[in-house]
Amino acid sequence: MANPNILHPASGAAATVARSVAATRASTQLGCDAHRAGPIGIGVVGAGYWGPKLIRNFQASADACVVGVCDRDPERLASVGQGDPSIALHTELDGLLNDPDVEAIAIATPVDTHFELAKRVLTSGRHVLIEKPIAATIEEAETLVTLAEERGLTLLVDHTFLYHPAVEKMKELLDDGTLGQPLHFDSVRINLGLFQPDINVLWDLAPHDVSILSWLMPEPPVSVSATGASHWGKGTASVAYLSLAYPGNFIAHVHVSWLAPVKVRNVILSGTKRMMIYDDNQVLEKVKVYDRGIAEPSIEAGSKEDELRHRVDYRMGDMHAPHIAGDEALAKEVADFVHCIRTGDTPRSNGQTALAVVRILEKAQESLKQDGAPVAV
Repeated sequence: MANPNILHPASGAAATVARSVAATRASTQLGCDAHRAGPIGIGVVGAGYWGPKLIRNFQASADACVVGVCDRDPERLASVGQGDPSIALHTELDGLLNDPDVEAIAIATPVDTHFELAKRVLTSGRHVLIEKPIAATIEEAETLVTLAEERGLTLLVDHTFLYHPAVEKMKELLDDGTLGQPLHFDSVRINLGLFQPDINVLWDLAPHDVSILSWLMPEPPVSVSATGASHWGKGTASVAYLSLAYPGNFIAHVHVSWLAPVKVRNVILSGTKRMMIYDDNQVLEKVKVYDRGIAEPSIEAGSKEDELRHRVDYRMGDMHAPHIAGDEALAKEVADFVHCIRTGDTPRSNGQTALAVVRILEKAQESLKQDGAPVAV
């Protein structure tokens, strides 16, 4: 039975109206000169868990204004209306597409609806912010990225951690050479639930860490392998381990689970000079940098090579916790979206970055079905 809360493409008269409005908007370039003098009109599709967070951040922006929200659930719409009576409420996507004040649309719906919704919005000539992952397959993601590029539209995918001050610090420490050459990335992202009906734990939680890796590393991985197990429902993996092999000697490991007694959000990034830990559960010291590591022992004249082979020199220096700003990542993401709409710049979390994430996830899914066999990316 179809999910009543999933928005489907319109047909008949409604579709004709939508096409007519889209053609008018395209011919006038969305009224850019008139609209961009003031806040950009935003429509939001989906008022469940993430939609209200997007609404709040857009409404807090001086450069954007939510003019319409769409959801099939009347209770969710009522809640939005109570929070801001000025927002137009719709049960169909056509309500937003027929509104000339809507210049961009944020999509916060289940993954299996992303492709059709985003395709309709981009085809109508509007910019898109879409919840992660961008789509359910590589082919769908490629289609959306191409469509946005061909039409000159901003496509931002909601990989929010790319805007997190702690992750920004991680990239800064890597780019400025503080950590040295990267050696190893190890992340743990586990909690109890929430079980998703349409995707497994890899597609639910791993996009966060895979997107961070795609932003940090200049080259994509050469192969991925994944193992996991299902402990509930219809065979959907609830615990998974993802390993990624990169060019050179860098390796990454991602552990995700819906079956942990506590919430853990840890990332360890080891380099040849220093190592760091990012603990998102910490309030004050989210990032700690350790002047610690290992080094090959110096070879002295007369030393036996066999003895040196088993010796390691350890460096045990100080730890410091750099200041991490308290900015909300989603607010920075929304600001980037609005900025790119106005200027034509490429968002930090753009279509190509999102495509790289989906490519890794799909290959990881293949490996999962092959009991962890490595799959080339």
